[in-house]
Parts: sequence; C-alpha cells; structure tokens
Amino acid sequence: QITDSRENLAQVLYAEGKGGLTASPKLASSYFEKGCKEGSARACDGLGDLVKAGKGTAKDPARAKELYAKACAGGLTAACKKK
Repeated sequence: QITDSRENLAQVLYAEGKGGLTASPKLASSYFEKGCKEGSARACDGLGDLVKAGKGTAKDPARAKELYAKACAGGLTAACKKK
C-alpha cells in the first residue's frame, strides 16, 4: 500500500510539476504506465490524459479511450465520462 501511494504521488508530481519537481511528462508517463499495468485505475486515467494530449508519449486518442475504459472498469467513475 505504501508503495502504491508513493507511486501515485510521483505520477502526479511529475505530471504536474509540483512539489519542487520540474514537470516531466515522459517520466510521469512511465510511472502511470507501470501503475496501470499493476491495476491502478488512477494511473490508467492519468496515462490516458497524457496519451490523449501526446505529452511524454505518442498522441493516440484511440489508446486514450481504452485507458479511460480500463480506469472506468477499475472503479474510477470520472474516467467513465472521458472520451
């Protein structure tokens, strides 16, 4: 559980450039990818946002939809409304 919390924090900090860290969408993307593969709905949602925008990874709207669907299926209701 602690590892999950730390990874979630790292994902957000790098994605948004908070906590004194410089924003690094590429690094955030790698953290989100790992978390999504491990079943984190929030990580799938975050990765979907980056993939949709093409930040830190290739822009791929179809993949973003798949990631949002995975996040939705994982219980993150906010992701259910994203397209």
